[in-house]
Amino acid sequence: MLLIVGALFLALGLFSGALLVAAPLGLTTLSPSLILWIMFPVLSVIGYVLFLVPANSSQIRAMSVATSGLMLLLAVTSIGAIILQAAALFEPTASTAALWYVSVIAGIIGCAGAASYTRQKPEA
Repeated sequence: MLLIVGALFLALGLFSGALLVAAPLGLTTLSPSLILWIMFPVLSVIGYVLFLVPANSSQIRAMSVATSGLMLLLAVTSIGAIILQAAALFEPTASTAALWYVSVIAGIIGCAGAASYTRQKPEA
């Protein structure tokens, strides 16, 4: 049960982050509220922790790789949009504060997750 709830919370956290990125890019007409700013890191971390509690090592590894990959994708997308805006190649439809926020939070979480992943099998 905790696996499912954790995965759903994590998915909702990542969805919140994606909406924060999509708004300045003009991919949605929604205006992100403060709740999305709060729920992005909170649901992502809580969902990940809830998933870890009952999971076995292969599930933990798969979720860690997937989560860090998606977080890094959000961070790279945010940073790319900021650079395009700075070079005057792109005009955001909303403030870039959400892009900065997502790039920092997703970058830290994504890098931490990617750094903790090793390709070596544990010795028995």
